[in-house]
Amino acid sequence: MGEAKNKDASHFPKGSFNSNNPHFKENRLAKAVSDGEITQEDSDLISLFITEITAQKRLSKGRQNKFTYQLIGWRRYIGEFPANAWDDLARGLIAFNEETYPHPGL
Repeated sequence: MGEAKNKDASHFPKGSFNSNNPHFKENRLAKAVSDGEITQEDSDLISLFITEITAQKRLSKGRQNKFTYQLIGWRRYIGEFPANAWDDLARGLIAFNEETYPHPGL
């Protein structure tokens, strides 16, 4: 068996992720706003996105919760959602991936 990797979770948003909690999305968004991790407008946009993608792709509750969790975490790399252009989002994704999945020796 392979050796367990010790992953640094400092880049993840505060609070634990629970894919089975039916109220996770609403509770996590409210907590993120109250903790200053995101703005109310960010929360509204995340909620709208999750609703739209769920309607289009028939996402499970667990997938909805995962997207919510990830978008709150991603927010720290890109600034407020409404202020971003596509290139801002791309740079934020690159920064997130570099911190989350560092490449030794680069």
